[in-house]
Amino acid sequence: MQCTTVSDAFREVFDLVRRDSCRFDSFDSDSRFKYYFRGLNKNFEDPGSCCPPCTRPVPSLNRDDNYIKNEHIIFNESIFLYPQDFPSGETTFERLTRMEHFEIPTRLLDVTSRLATALGMTVFPGANDKDDDILDMCGVVRVFRVKESRIKYSTSDTVVALSNLARIAPDHVTIDNLRYLAYECQNERAGFYWEEGSDVSNMLKRDIKKVWCVRPVNNNVRIQAQRGEFFIFGCGDKKKPLNVTFSEADYGNPHAPSEGIAEIGILTVTPELKHELKEMAEILDVTEDRLYPDFGRFHKVIKERFGGK
Repeated sequence: MQCTTVSDAFREVFDLVRRDSCRFDSFDSDSRFKYYFRGLNKNFEDPGSCCPPCTRPVPSLNRDDNYIKNEHIIFNESIFLYPQDFPSGETTFERLTRMEHFEIPTRLLDVTSRLATALGMTVFPGANDKDDDILDMCGVVRVFRVKESRIKYSTSDTVVALSNLARIAPDHVTIDNLRYLAYECQNERAGFYWEEGSDVSNMLKRDIKKVWCVRPVNNNVRIQAQRGEFFIFGCGDKKKPLNVTFSEADYGNPHAPSEGIAEIGILTVTPELKHELKEMAEILDVTEDRLYPDFGRFHKVIKERFGGK
């Protein structure tokens, strides 16, 4: 789907969701689902093209083997060097969400339940982008269907376990024996239960090889502003990345890492649409200071609103 106006973008996505939802029985509790969106300010496969990227969505950690090998070092160095940004008492998942927002490689992929937020994300630059360049490139909005059974709160045992993978060296992550991971989880939460050979242990061995959607605690201003939620990616032995497809074929496959999560469409956000989105940002409530409410970006907002033309 390629759109050049805001009205076209909303209509196309609403039509897509309407057609998709009609395929399922709304009275079947096992098939209930929610829709999520992920906005990207450029096509990372070919920034100069208006064709949607063909690459599958993966977290930043999985885009470089060196990131995976050094995940535990990246995690600990971030906290060691910037302790003021990681208040004591935060869970590992909360710390990962903060790292993700500041573009540190993590196993999280941010999504939102709000289409307007995803569209707004296509307009504004990241930390290393230039404003003019971004507006002249195509962006994308990915649309996901997520089965409710694949959505967990950040306090669940599964999310605690997958989050604490960030603390462990790759050679200590063996799916058949997760005792090192269990120790880290127990250090974070005394009530975390794990015993080799138990039903809980077997469930963890299964769940660690999946992708899950996580609803975080809304104690972070960015999460609140963006209606942010996350996909958290598990792994194989020695943190080998999962072969995630997000395909319809794998949606109902209990052995697939992306079981219960399918990408149902991609909206191409053209430069024309980006300019219109920026003009309508106030009406859509997706201005830069609302999507990225931190003082480091506020100077740009002040200059844009009150500076000389």
